[in-house]
Amino acid sequence: MSMRMDENSIRFRIAPDDLAKLLETGELDQRLAVGSRNFGYRIVARGAPVMTLDIAADGFVLAVPLSTLEHLQEMGRSKDGVSVQQGNLEVSLQVDLKRRA
Repeated sequence: MSMRMDENSIRFRIAPDDLAKLLETGELDQRLAVGSRNFGYRIVARGAPVMTLDIAADGFVLAVPLSTLEHLQEMGRSKDGVSVQQGNLEVSLQVDLKRRA
């Protein structure tokens, strides 16, 4: 799993195995140790109607509806993925075209 930030967008990219794990467990978590603290990003499966990005004390949290994750799985590898506009920020989730695991 990776996350990329640009001026007006944040993209989360996951491997097909990550998507399977997310559908099975409901959460993916990536952490980075910064000094004595951990900062990271998480993707969580939720029953919410739309994908939303929040900032928690320990990092970014992308909440994705289960139906959106199932749609991603049906799409397979795609550079399009799914995206939402959240204020002036485009938030997207893609299944990695290059990585298999």
